[in-house]
Amino acid sequence: MDRPIIEQRVLRIVAEILRDKLEGRAVSTSVPLTDIGMASVDMVNFLLQLEEEFGVQVPARLVTPANFGTVDAVVKVISGLMTPAAA
Repeated sequence: MDRPIIEQRVLRIVAEILRDKLEGRAVSTSVPLTDIGMASVDMVNFLLQLEEEFGVQVPARLVTPANFGTVDAVVKVISGLMTPAAA
């Protein structure tokens, strides 16, 4: 799956989770998710929705602030999980 498609789907999930906090504002891919109102409870919901949306299982070792701090970082993680490992 192409990165722009993954990014679009991740942005949609963020917008759904934070719809009351965003008040119609667009989400930048580089802004920290906590800066736009993503709380720890929201983050759990976000992770579950990502796994369902993309059909992946995010290993606990990848669930870090660095990997889930911005949409860009999340897209990188999801892209990596969806790319088959080199043989």
